[in-house]
Amino acid sequence: MEQQRKYRETEVLTAKDVQNILKVGNKTVYRLFEKDCPFRVIKIPGGYRVHTKSFFEWFDGKSIE
Repeated sequence: MEQQRKYRETEVLTAKDVQNILKVGNKTVYRLFEKDCPFRVIKIPGGYRVHTKSFFEWFDGKSIE
């Protein structure tokens, strides 16, 4: 639980962070990012970054606007 609190305090998450939170493999994370992702993701050179607030709203089952 402490680890998740640390993630919630950051502005952005990496793909590895999302993988750790969801406890899934990296292929699953990248597939999620590519297909109508339910939270805000931006592709940058060298990887992806996820907007923390929108990710945790999705993770907690709240609607995203």
